[in-house]
Amino acid sequence: MALPVHFFVGGEPKSRQAMSHSRRSWVTTVRSAAVLAWGDQGPDGGQIAVTITYFHLDHDIDLDNMAKPILDALNGVIYGDDSQVTDLLCRKRDMRRQLRLVRPPLELFDYLGSSSPTVHLSLRRANDDEVTSW
Repeated sequence: MALPVHFFVGGEPKSRQAMSHSRRSWVTTVRSAAVLAWGDQGPDGGQIAVTITYFHLDHDIDLDNMAKPILDALNGVIYGDDSQVTDLLCRKRDMRRQLRLVRPPLELFDYLGSSSPTVHLSLRRANDDEVTSW
């Protein structure tokens, strides 16, 4: 499978500041989901854009602390080194709110319907000469 790739990881993400056992367990869970989605093709060698969306109920986490364990888990699976990540978008969305979903993957509805926290990861080839203004 080539880029783009997307997949879901059920559960609450752990902060890079979480206790080491909890963090290691989360990294292992994310890595396992990445291996299932990516297969055994080996890491991509190009520049990567990563989007992380955390759908939660009550769990609040700082985005910068959430991203690092996830990026560490993808290292060596989808990309060879996290220096290849040139674009990173992190979001958290409360599932109790009425969300406006734009071109969602169909699997998202299964996760949102379960009312369990989940992380959606989407990776694509980065366009290194693109700058987007918000």
